[in-house]
Amino acid sequence: PSTGPRCWRFSTNRIVIHADRSDRPLFAYGSLRRGGGADQRLLREARWLGTATVVGRLYHDGHYPALIPDPAGTPVIGDLWDVPSHCWPALDAWEGCGATDPQPHPYRRATLHARIDASPVEAQAYVWSGPINDLHLIGCGDWLAWRGVAAPTPS
Repeated sequence: PSTGPRCWRFSTNRIVIHADRSDRPLFAYGSLRRGGGADQRLLREARWLGTATVVGRLYHDGHYPALIPDPAGTPVIGDLWDVPSHCWPALDAWEGCGATDPQPHPYRRATLHARIDASPVEAQAYVWSGPINDLHLIGCGDWLAWRGVAAPTPS
């Protein structure tokens, strides 16, 4: 692993991923999005990088969203976060796929291809690994908009 900063370029912006952070940012599409409710508690030490998209299908289970990557899907809107490496176990536990969570896990952490400012980046995301029979499709691809919650404006 590199000991220096990791850099990605998104259009005219330069985003630096620090060496004590994970190799890939988190793509959050639900409660971990800015304004999603859990972001203030679980992403206190993370740095928001911007709004991004992945391609897939977004569902709702009655409480939370569920992303299923699908190259034939539509854009799913979320936020990219630069997450400190030591925070990943707490995020895994929040998503029900921590080391002590019973199997089968409803979500699993996976690497997806995201886009931010029209530039590609690999990101970690918690994707649904359960059955989809009782899920409801969120056609707009934006869980916050579907719930009627406005995402906070960038500061």
